[in-house]
Amino acid sequence: MNVYWVRHTRVDVRPGTCYGRLDVPLATTFEADVESILAHVPSGGLVFSSPLTRCQELAAVLGAGYEVDERLVEYDFGEWEGRPWAEIEGKAAEAWFNDFVHVAPPGGESFEQLVGRVQSFWDEVLLERAGKGGDVIVVTHVGVIRAALALATGMPLVGVFAFDVHYGSVTEIGFLGTHVQVRGVNKV
Repeated sequence: MNVYWVRHTRVDVRPGTCYGRLDVPLATTFEADVESILAHVPSGGLVFSSPLTRCQELAAVLGAGYEVDERLVEYDFGEWEGRPWAEIEGKAAEAWFNDFVHVAPPGGESFEQLVGRVQSFWDEVLLERAGKGGDVIVVTHVGVIRAALALATGMPLVGVFAFDVHYGSVTEIGFLGTHVQVRGVNKV
C-alpha cells in the first residue's frame, strides 16, 4: 500500500502571516496547481482530508468521495493565528521558538502534540489498511506531513523541519506490512 500525503495548494494570505488552523482561502492558481498533483497520485484511491477548506477543496477533486479526519488538521498556533510573525514576541514566543517541539503557543499545541494526533491516524487508519492493499491519499498540511515523515523515518522531531514540503506537493510513503519506506518527497 502506498500513502500519498498531499499538501494543499497555495493560499491567498499575506506573506509573513502566522496561520495553521486558520481557514484561509486558496490562491487563484488552484486549478493549475491541481493538474500537477494529479500526475503524482493514483485515481480511485481512498481519500482522507483535513477539515480545513483549503484541503477539502483539493480532496473533492482527487476522490469521488473523501473522509474528513480531524487528526489531519494543521498545527494549532492558538492566540497567534492570523497575526504577523514579526509581531509575535514576548516570553511565550521566546519559549516556543527555543523549543517548538515541546512548548505550545498560548492556546495552541506543541509539535509533539500534533505528532500524537498523526500517530493516532497512522495506527488506526494506515496500519489497519496496510495488509489490505489499495492506495490512500491524505490531503493535509506541512506540519502533518512532517509528522508523518518523523513516524516513517524515526527521525528526532526537530529533524523533520529540514524537509521543506512545498505547496501542492506529494510525499509518498509505502507500507509493506509494518515496514515503511519513504518513496518520495515534494513530487510536483
